[in-house]
Amino acid sequence: MNPSLRRHQRDWEDLGDLDPCWAILAYPERRFGQWDLDEFFRSGEVEIGRLTADMQRLGYPVNRERALDFGCGVGRLTQALAERFDELDGVDISEAMIAQAKQYNRHGERVRYHVSASAALPFADATFDFVFTKIVLQHVAVDLQRAYVREFFRVAKDGGLVVFQTVAKSLTLEGTRFESPVETPDGTYTIDMNLFARDDVEKTIASAGGNLVHTFTDGSGGEMYESRFYAAVRRGRSGRAS
Repeated sequence: MNPSLRRHQRDWEDLGDLDPCWAILAYPERRFGQWDLDEFFRSGEVEIGRLTADMQRLGYPVNRERALDFGCGVGRLTQALAERFDELDGVDISEAMIAQAKQYNRHGERVRYHVSASAALPFADATFDFVFTKIVLQHVAVDLQRAYVREFFRVAKDGGLVVFQTVAKSLTLEGTRFESPVETPDGTYTIDMNLFARDDVEKTIASAGGNLVHTFTDGSGGEMYESRFYAAVRRGRSGRAS
């Protein structure tokens, strides 16, 4: 396994055991188990409702058969997506997170959760109508971010929509990688912030077979960073737009 992924997996396994909801949505007042689960999952419903309304205005995704939530954690966004797609797959690097995601699943066999600690996704080519990830890529090194973006387009169907968020730049500091120590009763863990510049992202999308249809900033990276969403459609494998 990639050494960066190994460390990332270890830290998120521990955080998944200690305080999974706060590790996903790190509001200071919710630390040490203070998230109400109903409120936590409602926040996912609000976010996915807003996002899918925006994408629908653009005319995507055309089909709503199967979707992927990458870096799904305990299923905050997966469960909301399951209200809008026939089948959902959630993938996370942490076994602890996936175990809890299965426990919180309200949609039976329509939702499947998978543990994956590889830069290659455990799915065949052209599997999904919609691929989504938020507040995940920014925590892994840029070479891995590029690899995952390429994988998103590999597993997307022709004409399928890929939507992902990452951090483009720091608004206050020089550099491309920052470490945030997280103090817990069981020790200190490190969550990285890795900057994936917009022009690099757009080149990666194009080389992976995607046509960018929309990009916009949001606050997912916090006040210190420019966080950006990208929405792109997978071109036909023949090279033609679908």
